[in-house]
Amino acid sequence: MGLSVLSVLLCVATVIVWARSYWCVTFAARYARWFGGDVLRTEMIELREGRVLFIHSVWSRGGDAKCEYAFHDEHTWGWNDGQDVEHTCFGFGWLSVKTPPDMVDSSLKVASLPCWLVFGCTLGTATYVARRALSGARTAGRCRRCGYDLRATPDRCPECGTVPRRVAGGLVGRHVQTDPPPPLKGS
Repeated sequence: MGLSVLSVLLCVATVIVWARSYWCVTFAARYARWFGGDVLRTEMIELREGRVLFIHSVWSRGGDAKCEYAFHDEHTWGWNDGQDVEHTCFGFGWLSVKTPPDMVDSSLKVASLPCWLVFGCTLGTATYVARRALSGARTAGRCRRCGYDLRATPDRCPECGTVPRRVAGGLVGRHVQTDPPPPLKGS
């Protein structure tokens, strides 16, 4: 049951972040230049206007070797960093451009996924987990190992041999697999 509660909370958090993305731009970025004078590689995940953007850029201007991480959260009014997908269909989009001609090995790639897709995935997961948790309550009287109906033989499953444990006259959800009885002597 705890996993289904966690799934529902994740689904609610997704809706809150989705709604918030219309008035705030939130992104996490990694800027890395592995060697002095090497290209600067940037990977970003950005939430903006109901979309999740995955941004990868390479800038060929050299500099000192470093690797930095950044997290930004800013209001959208006046926000324009030039890294956006121009043509989208239902929130899906892709942009790949070569950047200024004086920067030979530079490029910018942006992929866009709609937040409704992320919400749909979390909602589907929450629904699946909740249904699995509830289906366990409906399997009373059945063998937990193979699903055989135990109403006629409550002491042992005739299919797989599993013996249900009893507590205070009732069946417990877990079953104990017993070894078959030892062979009779002289037979």
